[in-house]
Amino acid sequence: MKGPDPKDSETRPPQNCPVIRRRVLLIVLGLAIMVFIVYPMLYSLRISFYDWNIINPETSSWVGLDNYQEMLSDSIFQRAVLNTLIYTAITRARTAIEIWGTEEVLRAAVRQGTRRSSGLEDRIWGRS
Repeated sequence: MKGPDPKDSETRPPQNCPVIRRRVLLIVLGLAIMVFIVYPMLYSLRISFYDWNIINPETSSWVGLDNYQEMLSDSIFQRAVLNTLIYTAITRARTAIEIWGTEEVLRAAVRQGTRRSSGLEDRIWGRS
């Protein structure tokens, strides 16, 4: 007859751990999640509806959905979302990839070059 597996006792809380202690730990964890995750997310959502002035927040003005309208109409943002969706579809595909579109569209997408505009590569290699 084999004794208990030592790995099991390392991962499980001891049987004599009081219920109150477990509850306190869960409350502390819940508060930490609220403070460090939920509150910043809600605050970010709130300020997204303002023309936010980070130096003097009291002077920020309400713009409603204008920030989202501007973002969604930006061609750079649209291209970034498209690239993200394509990358995600390709890297998450398990067995096959389905491409919906005409052959002409696919060929145009493959031919389209990537244009880098940050200038980081030039600065690294010392080009002007």
